[in-house]
This record gives sequence, structure tokens and C-alpha cells, in this order.
Amino acid sequence: ESDTSTSLAEQSLVDNLNNATKELEEALKNCLDHASSTKLGHRNKVRRALNKLRPLVTNYLKSSNKRPKGKMQNTFRAGIKAVGGKFLTQHGGSELTTDNGMDVIDRFKEVVEYVV
Repeated sequence: ESDTSTSLAEQSLVDNLNNATKELEEALKNCLDHASSTKLGHRNKVRRALNKLRPLVTNYLKSSNKRPKGKMQNTFRAGIKAVGGKFLTQHGGSELTTDNGMDVIDRFKEVVEYVV
């Protein structure tokens, strides 16, 4: 009789485990269906990307940042480079050497023509 009660107890545990597994699988399916229908996964990816982008944009917009901001500054810098201006990398690429700066000033009309 002890073997019978042990096997009944074991069978009961196995049944409970199977039921719990089925409930878990159903809950997981419902969760995935909900995430798919609400586009939750896409929203989470966008939120993670924005969280990574925020500090980069914040640093870019700081007044201490020497990088060009806006189309006009980019175009102006491209014009300077087009007439032979070379920016120094030591200062974030925002300054010209004295000689190079003088050459760019002499050719400023060409820079303006490039920009316009």
C-alpha cells in the first residue's frame, strides 16, 4: 500500500507540474500576442535607442562643443576646405593654422561662392 500511495503522490506532483507548465505556456503566448498587437517590442527598441541618443545630442549641443551645428556651418566649413583650408585636429578640428587662415581670408570670395 505504501508503494501505491507513493506512486499516487508522485503522479499528483507530475500532474501539477504538467498543469503549471501548460499555464505558463499559455501565459507566455498571451504575453507575446499582447506585445505583438501593441507593438510593445518596437516601442521598447525605440525607447532604448532614444536613451542612447539623448546624451550624444546633449553633448553635441553644448556651447563648448566645437563641431559645426546646422547646415550653414557645415556648408561654410566645406567651403573653407574646398579652397584649401585645413583644420587642426588638436582643437577639435575648429581652428586653422595662422598661415592657412590667412590663405583662406585671401580666398574668402571663393568660400562665399561655394556656400551660395
